[in-house]
Amino acid sequence: MSNLGMQLVYAMVNAHPDFVCERIFLPETPAAPRSVESSRPLVDFPILFCALSFEQDYVNLIKLFISGGIEPFAAARSQADRIAGDTPLIVGGGVATFINPEPLAPYFDMFLLGEMEPSLPDVLERLFQHGCIKFPSREKLLSEMALHSPGCYVPRYYTMEYDHGKLSGIQPCCGVPFPVRKTTLATPTTAGHSQ
Repeated sequence: MSNLGMQLVYAMVNAHPDFVCERIFLPETPAAPRSVESSRPLVDFPILFCALSFEQDYVNLIKLFISGGIEPFAAARSQADRIAGDTPLIVGGGVATFINPEPLAPYFDMFLLGEMEPSLPDVLERLFQHGCIKFPSREKLLSEMALHSPGCYVPRYYTMEYDHGKLSGIQPCCGVPFPVRKTTLATPTTAGHSQ
């Protein structure tokens, strides 16, 4: 909760007139996670922005999904969404993901790599334009984000190739950029601070 990057994203999303951002943390006791602000369960949210600062957070993130009633694997969520149309879009970010998002690639619909100040406003607008409550065209949204939003990495559009257990190549599809470049901010206008 004290992470300044997470605080900055929380403030940026809540500053948007069409979004409300709430915080959810893995409970210390075996219980379903609920939001700090309104005590809503994880499944109530159409979008989950997950900020990861440390590799040790990876296991806890999967525990959070499972205890909150959310299928952890992105491919299974996509299949469920085609049937029911109500699975949340899960977006990863934070320093651990832009150093190396691959250990978490099977669990995320997309990552926002780099600093959020230059990219998050565009991402929020695209989410809003695509009807962020139910995402009537999730594939179209993810494709558009991967093609046009700087720092946006959608793992399903990249195939990892291995030779004797070692990564030998990466094949992008659908015209997505390769490599995906993280967004950077040369001159910050706002300092991260706790709320």
